[in-house]
Amino acid sequence: MRLKVENCANKSLKKYIGEAMSFYSKELFHPNMHKNIHVTVRFCKLNYETYAEAFPTSYSKKPRNFVVKLRNDLKKPVLALAHEMIHVKQYAKGELCLYHTKWKNTRVSQNTPYKDLPWEKEAYRKDYQLYKKFKIFFNKKPKM
Repeated sequence: MRLKVENCANKSLKKYIGEAMSFYSKELFHPNMHKNIHVTVRFCKLNYETYAEAFPTSYSKKPRNFVVKLRNDLKKPVLALAHEMIHVKQYAKGELCLYHTKWKNTRVSQNTPYKDLPWEKEAYRKDYQLYKKFKIFFNKKPKM
C-alpha cells in the first residue's frame, strides 16, 4: 500500500497514522490488493457534522486510489481512520459504488436514513474491532 499523509504537523501522529493505515490495509485486503491500494490521508477542516470521509479519486468499478479526509480536531483520528478504511475496502472491492446508489449490486433508495445505509452499518459494526486490534498490535510492538 502506498500512503501519503498531508497537513499533519505532529510528526508522531503522522507516523502513528502510517502504522494504522498499514495495519488496516493488511487486515482488510488480500495481499495482492494491499500492494495496489494508494491512500492519501488529509487532515483538514470539514463541516461541523462531518468527522471524516473517504472516496475514490476517479470513477471505476474497483478503484485503487483514494483520499481519506480527517477533521483536524478529532480526538481519536485512528478510530475514524478505521471506519473510513472500511469504506475504502468497500469501494475497492466493488461493494459500494461512487455515488452511493448501489450496495453489492443492489440499488439503495436515496431516502434511506444514514444509520440504515448498509455500508454504514458494516463500517460501524467493524470499525471499533479493527481499531482495538490495531491498538493491541501497536502496544505489543517492540519500541525502537
